[in-house]
Amino acid sequence: EAGRIGVADAVVADAAGLEAQEAAWRADILSAAPNANAWTKRLLFSSRRLSRADQRALAGQGFGECLMGPEGREGVASFIEKRRPSWAPAKR
Repeated sequence: EAGRIGVADAVVADAAGLEAQEAAWRADILSAAPNANAWTKRLLFSSRRLSRADQRALAGQGFGECLMGPEGREGVASFIEKRRPSWAPAKR
């Protein structure tokens, strides 16, 4: 029912489906820059204790650090050069 009404990201029929979905999510997470993943976790964990204004400020700080830091430069360079970024695992 959760899948039908759109409140679940995925619905699987059995344990094999669950393992396949988990593997797909893991691959997506590993394809993102590690510092960006760390900032995402930081924002999620802080959301219960910060006001919305403070959440927005923290998100802005994280976005700026991720974009202007080494990972951001590598991400932009890899996009322009049409290659995988250094942190992304090779495709299977």
